Amino acid sequence: MSAACFDERLEQLGYWAAFHKHLIIELFTTLRDELGEEYWVDVESEIILVPRPAGPARSASPDVAVTQLSQSGSRRPAPGADVTPVILEADEPIGELEENWIVIRRRDWPDPDDRLGSRVVSIVELLSPSNKGVFGERDFRKFLSKRRDYLLSTVSHTEIDLLAGGTREFPHAVERLSEFPLIVWSSQVQETSRHYWAWGWRTDESLPTFVLPLDHPRICSVDLSACYERAYQSNHWPSRLSMVR
Repeated sequence: MSAACFDERLEQLGYWAAFHKHLIIELFTTLRDELGEEYWVDVESEIILVPRPAGPARSASPDVAVTQLSQSGSRRPAPGADVTPVILEADEPIGELEENWIVIRRRDWPDPDDRLGSRVVSIVELLSPSNKGVFGERDFRKFLSKRRDYLLSTVSHTEIDLLAGGTREFPHAVERLSEFPLIVWSSQVQETSRHYWAWGWRTDESLPTFVLPLDHPRICSVDLSACYERAYQSNHWPSRLSMVR
């Protein structure tokens, strides 16, 4: 694989969750090194529970589980419970996924409401299947609500979508991106408007170098192709995928 290529098997074979973390790390390292001392760059995360996707996922269990088994091994209500007999009992596998995004803070702009004490000036989202509603409408709506909050604020916002699956919903300014399978768009509040940049490309085309906006009027550029290549090669994805039958 060359730096200009994109490997669709990462999503198709269920390995996107693992590769997502590797690419986030490369984006974080690139931004941290490029932005220097004036900005703080952090990876923030939250854990969500979803129906287990294809591919590796760690199951989640409660801290305490109480189950009484009959002699036949089937689950029964605890003694004394007055319960109508069930029609069936079933278990659905649950996966635990970690959502990650990048937060850029201006270190010399104090913000007492921020947990690290400095103002957030830019957010970078590398979309996951849950962001696109693959595991349910609720996750998709939660993501859109978070995006809406960013776009109504003074924070700059960047989205990278390298997934074929799931649902997309675009701000009006970048609706033309619906023509492309792979996209990046970013936006920044300026004096009288929010300005947008957008890139779309096919899976056989080179990944772009895109504008990542900071606090107006500052911007930086990110070579997505180089970040993707480092994440792909340094974590041995060609070898990993060659072993899949």
